[in-house]
Amino acid sequence: EATAYEFDAEHRGAYARTADPGTSHEAAATVNVTKREIDAMRGLDILGGQGNCRRVAAAAGVHEWSISPRFKPLEEKGYVIRTDGRSEKQIVWRLTWTGERFLKEIP
Repeated sequence: EATAYEFDAEHRGAYARTADPGTSHEAAATVNVTKREIDAMRGLDILGGQGNCRRVAAAAGVHEWSISPRFKPLEEKGYVIRTDGRSEKQIVWRLTWTGERFLKEIP
């Protein structure tokens, strides 16, 4: 079925359609992004690409405490960057081009 997805628990967040070629499954296996990290990136996307933890969590519909620890790992993976800005005494994060592209590739 074209809309069915495989989910590899070892590589949470890595998806490939069951009908996709082997290369798509190999690429999905190299990604290690958690559901909450995806929530954080989607929240940033909803906000136009940048925001602080509080606003990102609200946009994603999750608690701030579940989002804030996700930004440093996302930064290390190249999906978000810290800006020099602050909002409500919190770091303002921005989605990178790589993060935007990743979001477009997942269901």
